[in-house]
Amino acid sequence: MISRRSFAALTGAALLAGCVSTQPQHQMSLDLVQSFRFAGLEGRIDPAISGSWLSMKEDFLKSKGIAIPQPDYENPGGQPKVPEFSHDELRAFLARQFNERLSKAFAGPMAQELKGTRPVRIVATLHFVDIPALGARMMRSVLSGQSGNDNTIIVSFDIVDARSGQSLLRLLNIRERGVGGEPVADLGPLMMKLTDPDPMVRMLISLQPRFSDWLLKRAAG
Repeated sequence: MISRRSFAALTGAALLAGCVSTQPQHQMSLDLVQSFRFAGLEGRIDPAISGSWLSMKEDFLKSKGIAIPQPDYENPGGQPKVPEFSHDELRAFLARQFNERLSKAFAGPMAQELKGTRPVRIVATLHFVDIPALGARMMRSVLSGQSGNDNTIIVSFDIVDARSGQSLLRLLNIRERGVGGEPVADLGPLMMKLTDPDPMVRMLISLQPRFSDWLLKRAAG
Protein backbone atom coordinates (compact mmCIF):
# COMPACT_ATOMS: atom_id res chain seq x y z
CA MET A 1 0.00 0.00 0.00
CA ILE A 2 1.13 3.56 -0.56
CA SER A 3 0.75 6.60 1.65
CA ARG A 4 -0.66 9.99 0.69
CA ARG A 5 2.90 11.19 0.17
CA SER A 6 3.60 8.32 -2.21
CA PHE A 7 0.32 9.06 -4.01
CA ALA A 8 1.49 12.64 -4.45
CA ALA A 9 4.76 11.37 -5.90
CA LEU A 10 2.70 9.78 -8.65
CA THR A 11 0.22 12.61 -9.18
CA GLY A 12 1.91 15.60 -7.54
CA ALA A 13 4.04 18.32 -9.07
CA ALA A 14 7.66 17.17 -8.81
CA LEU A 15 9.96 17.89 -11.75
CA LEU A 16 11.75 15.08 -13.53
CA ALA A 17 15.32 16.23 -14.11
CA GLY A 18 17.89 15.19 -16.65
CA CYS A 19 15.57 14.58 -19.61
CA VAL A 20 16.34 15.82 -23.09
CA SER A 21 14.11 16.61 -26.04
CA THR A 22 16.32 15.22 -28.81
CA GLN A 23 18.10 11.94 -29.43
CA PRO A 24 21.00 10.92 -31.69
CA GLN A 25 20.08 9.08 -34.85
CA HIS A 26 19.75 5.34 -34.29
CA GLN A 27 22.17 2.93 -35.98
CA MET A 28 19.73 0.43 -37.49
CA SER A 29 19.67 0.40 -41.27
CA LEU A 30 16.68 1.98 -42.96
CA ASP A 31 16.09 -1.27 -44.86
CA LEU A 32 15.59 -3.11 -41.57
CA VAL A 33 13.27 -0.41 -40.23
CA GLN A 34 11.22 -0.56 -43.42
CA SER A 35 10.79 -4.30 -42.89
CA PHE A 36 8.75 -3.56 -39.75
CA ARG A 37 4.99 -4.08 -39.72
CA PHE A 38 3.00 -2.24 -37.07
CA ALA A 39 1.35 -4.81 -34.79
CA GLY A 40 0.15 -2.76 -31.85
CA LEU A 41 0.79 -0.20 -29.13
CA GLU A 42 1.22 -0.35 -25.39
CA GLY A 43 1.25 2.61 -23.02
CA ARG A 44 3.10 2.14 -19.73
CA ILE A 45 3.63 4.26 -16.64
CA ASP A 46 7.10 4.72 -15.18
CA PRO A 47 7.09 3.47 -11.55
CA ALA A 48 8.76 6.77 -10.63
CA ILE A 49 6.38 8.97 -12.65
CA SER A 50 5.95 12.53 -11.43
CA GLY A 51 3.76 15.47 -12.34
CA SER A 52 0.07 16.34 -12.35
CA TRP A 53 -2.58 15.29 -14.85
CA LEU A 54 -5.85 17.21 -14.61
CA SER A 55 -8.25 15.39 -12.23
CA MET A 56 -6.69 11.91 -12.51
CA LYS A 57 -6.34 11.60 -8.74
CA GLU A 58 -10.03 12.25 -8.24
CA ASP A 59 -10.93 10.02 -11.18
CA PHE A 60 -8.92 7.18 -9.65
CA LEU A 61 -10.72 7.56 -6.31
CA LYS A 62 -14.09 7.59 -8.07
CA SER A 63 -13.16 4.42 -9.97
CA LYS A 64 -12.65 2.72 -6.59
CA GLY A 65 -15.97 3.97 -5.25
CA ILE A 66 -14.20 6.13 -2.67
CA ALA A 67 -15.50 9.56 -1.71
CA ILE A 68 -13.09 12.33 -2.65
CA PRO A 69 -11.55 13.80 0.53
CA GLN A 70 -12.80 17.29 1.31
CA PRO A 71 -10.89 20.03 3.18
CA ASP A 72 -11.69 20.46 6.86
CA TYR A 73 -12.82 24.08 6.92
CA GLU A 74 -13.17 24.02 10.71
CA ASN A 75 -9.48 23.14 10.94
CA PRO A 76 -7.77 25.10 8.14
CA GLY A 77 -4.36 23.67 9.00
CA GLY A 78 -5.56 20.12 8.64
CA GLN A 79 -5.08 18.12 5.46
CA PRO A 80 -7.78 15.81 4.10
CA LYS A 81 -6.78 12.18 4.43
CA VAL A 82 -6.30 10.37 1.12
CA PRO A 83 -7.08 6.64 1.24
CA GLU A 84 -4.15 4.30 0.67
CA PHE A 85 -3.93 2.13 -2.44
CA SER A 86 -1.37 -0.19 -3.88
CA HIS A 87 1.21 1.34 -6.18
CA ASP A 88 0.35 -1.18 -8.89
CA GLU A 89 -3.36 -0.34 -8.70
CA LEU A 90 -2.76 3.35 -9.30
CA ARG A 91 -0.26 2.73 -12.09
CA ALA A 92 -2.69 0.38 -13.82
CA PHE A 93 -5.38 3.07 -13.78
CA LEU A 94 -3.02 5.69 -15.20
CA ALA A 95 -1.72 3.22 -17.80
CA ARG A 96 -5.26 2.65 -19.09
CA GLN A 97 -5.79 6.39 -19.46
CA PHE A 98 -2.45 6.84 -21.21
CA ASN A 99 -2.94 3.83 -23.48
CA GLU A 100 -6.29 5.14 -24.76
CA ARG A 101 -4.77 8.49 -25.66
CA LEU A 102 -1.64 6.96 -27.16
CA SER A 103 -3.74 4.77 -29.44
CA LYS A 104 -5.76 7.74 -30.64
CA ALA A 105 -2.61 9.65 -31.60
CA PHE A 106 -0.30 6.88 -32.87
CA ALA A 107 -2.25 3.86 -34.13
CA GLY A 108 -3.42 5.26 -37.46
CA PRO A 109 -0.18 6.98 -38.51
CA MET A 110 2.05 4.06 -37.49
CA ALA A 111 -0.12 1.56 -39.37
CA GLN A 112 0.46 3.70 -42.47
CA GLU A 113 4.20 4.09 -41.86
CA LEU A 114 5.14 0.49 -41.03
CA LYS A 115 3.85 -1.95 -43.66
CA GLY A 116 6.66 -4.51 -43.86
CA THR A 117 6.67 -8.18 -42.90
CA ARG A 118 8.25 -8.23 -39.41
CA PRO A 119 5.60 -7.48 -36.77
CA VAL A 120 6.66 -4.99 -34.12
CA ARG A 121 4.94 -3.32 -31.19
CA ILE A 122 5.54 0.22 -30.01
CA VAL A 123 5.80 0.52 -26.24
CA ALA A 124 5.61 4.07 -24.86
CA THR A 125 6.51 4.79 -21.23
CA LEU A 126 5.25 8.00 -19.62
CA HIS A 127 7.83 9.42 -17.20
CA PHE A 128 6.47 12.89 -16.49
CA VAL A 129 3.24 14.74 -17.14
CA ASP A 130 2.34 18.31 -16.26
CA ILE A 131 -1.23 19.14 -17.29
CA PRO A 132 -2.53 21.16 -14.36
CA ALA A 133 -6.22 21.42 -13.62
CA LEU A 134 -7.93 24.81 -13.77
CA GLY A 135 -7.34 25.71 -10.12
CA ALA A 136 -3.65 24.83 -10.29
CA ARG A 137 -3.20 26.82 -13.51
CA MET A 138 -4.76 29.88 -11.92
CA MET A 139 -2.57 29.53 -8.82
CA ARG A 140 0.56 29.12 -10.97
CA SER A 141 -0.34 32.25 -12.88
CA VAL A 142 -0.88 34.28 -9.70
CA LEU A 143 2.20 33.07 -7.83
CA SER A 144 4.78 32.86 -10.60
CA GLY A 145 3.56 35.24 -13.26
CA GLN A 146 3.48 32.38 -15.78
CA SER A 147 0.52 31.85 -18.04
CA GLY A 148 -0.24 28.68 -16.09
CA ASN A 149 -1.35 27.18 -19.37
CA ASP A 150 1.78 25.28 -20.46
CA ASN A 151 1.70 21.48 -20.52
CA THR A 152 4.57 19.00 -20.75
CA ILE A 153 5.04 15.26 -21.17
CA ILE A 154 8.23 13.18 -21.23
CA VAL A 155 7.97 9.81 -22.95
CA SER A 156 10.35 7.00 -23.95
CA PHE A 157 9.66 4.56 -26.79
CA ASP A 158 10.70 0.95 -27.38
CA ILE A 159 10.27 -0.84 -30.70
CA VAL A 160 9.72 -4.47 -29.71
CA ASP A 161 9.66 -7.61 -31.83
CA ALA A 162 6.05 -8.78 -31.54
CA ARG A 163 7.03 -12.47 -31.64
CA SER A 164 10.09 -12.64 -29.37
CA GLY A 165 9.55 -9.57 -27.19
CA GLN A 166 13.10 -8.41 -27.96
CA SER A 167 13.69 -4.67 -27.82
CA LEU A 168 15.00 -3.56 -31.21
CA LEU A 169 15.25 0.22 -30.87
CA ARG A 170 14.83 2.74 -28.06
CA LEU A 171 14.11 6.45 -28.04
CA LEU A 172 14.57 7.87 -24.56
CA ASN A 173 13.13 10.81 -22.66
CA ILE A 174 11.47 12.83 -25.40
CA ARG A 175 9.82 16.01 -24.19
CA GLU A 176 6.72 17.48 -25.82
CA ARG A 177 4.99 20.71 -24.82
CA GLY A 178 1.48 21.95 -25.41
CA VAL A 179 -1.02 24.45 -24.08
CA GLY A 180 -4.49 24.35 -22.60
CA GLY A 181 -5.71 22.25 -19.73
CA GLU A 182 -9.42 22.06 -20.41
CA PRO A 183 -11.36 20.63 -23.35
CA VAL A 184 -11.75 22.87 -26.38
CA ALA A 185 -14.19 22.70 -29.27
CA ASP A 186 -13.82 19.56 -31.38
CA LEU A 187 -14.12 20.62 -35.03
CA GLY A 188 -13.65 17.16 -36.54
CA PRO A 189 -10.77 14.96 -37.70
CA LEU A 190 -9.29 17.48 -40.14
CA MET A 191 -8.58 19.80 -37.23
CA MET A 192 -7.72 17.05 -34.74
CA LYS A 193 -4.17 18.26 -34.06
CA LEU A 194 -5.33 21.66 -32.85
CA THR A 195 -8.75 20.93 -31.45
CA ASP A 196 -8.80 17.47 -29.89
CA PRO A 197 -10.56 18.03 -26.57
CA ASP A 198 -7.88 16.18 -24.58
CA PRO A 199 -4.59 18.06 -23.96
CA MET A 200 -2.64 14.79 -23.58
CA VAL A 201 -3.91 13.64 -26.99
CA ARG A 202 -2.92 16.97 -28.54
CA MET A 203 0.65 16.60 -27.29
CA LEU A 204 0.88 12.98 -28.42
CA ILE A 205 -0.44 13.93 -31.87
CA SER A 206 2.26 16.60 -32.05
CA LEU A 207 4.92 14.13 -30.86
CA GLN A 208 4.02 11.38 -33.32
CA PRO A 209 5.68 12.91 -36.44
CA ARG A 210 8.88 13.49 -34.46
CA PHE A 211 8.89 9.82 -33.50
CA SER A 212 8.33 8.73 -37.11
CA ASP A 213 11.06 11.08 -38.36
CA TRP A 214 13.51 9.54 -35.89
CA LEU A 215 12.47 5.97 -36.67
CA LEU A 216 12.59 6.39 -40.46
CA LYS A 217 15.65 8.67 -40.39
CA ARG A 218 13.88 11.59 -41.99
CA ALA A 219 15.10 15.14 -41.58
CA ALA A 220 12.84 17.05 -39.22
CA GLY A 221 10.52 19.43 -41.02
